[in-house]
Amino acid sequence: QIPSETDLRPRFSTRFMVRGVFSMDAAPLRNQVPDHKRQGRAPQSMRTLFTELVDRDHTLCGSPDLSAANLGSCHKDCHCMQPVPQDLMGKVNEDHRMQVFAWLIQALDCVSPNDWFVHQTALGLDLYLAKFDGFVDGTEVQLLLMTSLCVALKLGISEEVPVTLREFLPYISSNCVRFEDIVTAERQFLQVVGFQGLGAPNVKDFLDSLSIRIRAHGAGRITLWDGFAARPVKPNVRVQTAKFMVLAECIAECAIFDLQNYYSFPLPVIAAACLAVALTELDAPNEVKALLAEDCDHFKACEHCVRHEISDCATFVSTTWLKAKMSPHLHNHLSVKYRTHGRFFVWDIQPWAVPHDVRAIFER
Repeated sequence: QIPSETDLRPRFSTRFMVRGVFSMDAAPLRNQVPDHKRQGRAPQSMRTLFTELVDRDHTLCGSPDLSAANLGSCHKDCHCMQPVPQDLMGKVNEDHRMQVFAWLIQALDCVSPNDWFVHQTALGLDLYLAKFDGFVDGTEVQLLLMTSLCVALKLGISEEVPVTLREFLPYISSNCVRFEDIVTAERQFLQVVGFQGLGAPNVKDFLDSLSIRIRAHGAGRITLWDGFAARPVKPNVRVQTAKFMVLAECIAECAIFDLQNYYSFPLPVIAAACLAVALTELDAPNEVKALLAEDCDHFKACEHCVRHEISDCATFVSTTWLKAKMSPHLHNHLSVKYRTHGRFFVWDIQPWAVPHDVRAIFER
């Protein structure tokens, strides 16, 4: 049974909204939040608490046993649940999909610094396209995108509950999509996708898991490598994000736009490749790269196969990153997000890593 919209609210805080793309302003939503909620300390999400745990307990989070348990479980969950590339062929106009996702990335950045919702929305929509029997035209793609976002908001963990979905979803879509239409489409969306598939981890989940030991290794050692430098990605955001993670997230979002090849690799391999390229681009120390190589061994029993696959995927994500920078449409949207002080101006970094450099990480 689908819960009512009064019981399910957006799973991220609009207190990070800033005036920006589409003239989005936080005031209309912020004014509806009761005074006692605005004055009190916002509840912490499990993701926020875990990030702070990494910063505090370096010994625990630097343990390979923690990474092994987390990565092994996540890989098992997603192994059979991601879309099959052949099932996505001819289901949607790829240029239109690229445009709506580019808009979504920029719009959500005005609302939340958490990229989890971008990847979860993309995974949900592509799961629907893979299982849907027929072609989805431009108007339907926009509605399905908002429907997948609605489901992602319900799956996420809330830090603050300022408004209902009925108020938020039309607001973020500039009233182009009616809430009633989203609710109607949600039932068919869940029937096609199935509830089990929506519980699979996405690329952002694997980025977080694979970076646990690296972040723990870098805590208190910021001066040793520029990639360990951390800043809050938005004003008034308490949790800080390291430079290497920001670059890896940027590369991962660029890869989403290549629908034909994105799901040719397992999602954890895509996350590992994005981190490998980011570490190579930022000239990370060998001891940092070794942590990533060790954690990648937990994906499958065949170590050599996984490391070879990550090297091939690194070529793919590097190519999509370069294509995104050369695409005027993607450049206009993504540069707004990643050409900021909070994100270390990573959009200005020029891709130069070659497969040999990335492969060397896994040959040590």
